[in-house]
Amino acid sequence: MSPNNTSSRNEEEITKVSDANSEQSIRRNTASNPSQVAETVSTTTSTPTSQSTKTQRSVDASPTASREYGQKKTLFHAYQIIWYIFGFIEIVLAFRFVLKLLGTNPEAGFTKFVYAISSPFAGPFLSMFPASANRGAVTTSYFEWSTLAAAIVYVVITWGIIKIFKLGKPTTAEDVVSAVDRQ
Repeated sequence: MSPNNTSSRNEEEITKVSDANSEQSIRRNTASNPSQVAETVSTTTSTPTSQSTKTQRSVDASPTASREYGQKKTLFHAYQIIWYIFGFIEIVLAFRFVLKLLGTNPEAGFTKFVYAISSPFAGPFLSMFPASANRGAVTTSYFEWSTLAAAIVYVVITWGIIKIFKLGKPTTAEDVVSAVDRQ
């Protein structure tokens, strides 16, 4: 394969919109590179006298569209990172909650590991509520309310961070108009 021979994946999307007097079809060809996006808009308008007019225009991707795509892609990756971190914290807290609830041996290796990882996340909440203890013949199980409170607080914090990041999302004039009209 020569260096000048580049293959790109092209996708074509066709959208048709019609009403009583007109039909509009939009054909969007997307290459793997967002700067290679091209759009062809065909509009056929019928008048009451049965005359039909067909107009066609092609729009190539502008640097603005390419920049907007790059910004949205960056935000998408940021959302993914935030949700993965949140998922990790929630899973660790869930393991902690279940291990405490089942009354596992706190000296067991896996239990120590889970408690060590979850302590920084559950620690600020541990004195918030007393744990409900259930003493058995060999073990004591705890319903740790504070771990549940920590999990809920982290959900709210993650949701807030995502909302803050969405403030940086690029918008178009059409996005602004439709958002204002919906309110």
